[in-house]
Amino acid sequence: MKTAWSFVCCAALAAGLSGCVSAPAFESVPSSSAPLPYTVVESPERWIDHPVLWGGMILEVNNFERHTEIEMLAYPLDRRQAPRLEVADEGRFIAILPGYVEAKDYPAGRFMTLIGRITGERRGSLRNAPYVWPEVAVERQHLWPRDFREPKARFSVGVGVRL
Repeated sequence: MKTAWSFVCCAALAAGLSGCVSAPAFESVPSSSAPLPYTVVESPERWIDHPVLWGGMILEVNNFERHTEIEMLAYPLDRRQAPRLEVADEGRFIAILPGYVEAKDYPAGRFMTLIGRITGERRGSLRNAPYVWPEVAVERQHLWPRDFREPKARFSVGVGVRL
């Protein structure tokens, strides 16, 4: 009887602790290693149609007739595929989504992770200096809740009474 009780307690503890670990944003991700945004701009033609798993902070949303462009500031991703803000950024990129997205649903300052394919580059200026943004056609995206960086650890203990 003691062995069964020990097994039940260990199983309950393991299940409870596993609830503290968050699942990744995407179950299946591109198998090949993705270049960093600032690496892509060195030779954009080399990376055309390459799959990426990128994420970062939304800077600006621009809607057009058939698509929406979101300028992103890229950050490395953690094991949940969430942006790691405590490290240096990896450059900027343009995420291209089909159709219209409501800008209020993708406000500046929110964080998003996406899976897509590199489709090209955009040249322009940033702070009066030439800049190149990789363009990514978005296939799937995950918009992180505003509090995604706050720990969500929960612990509870229950007591049962048997009559």
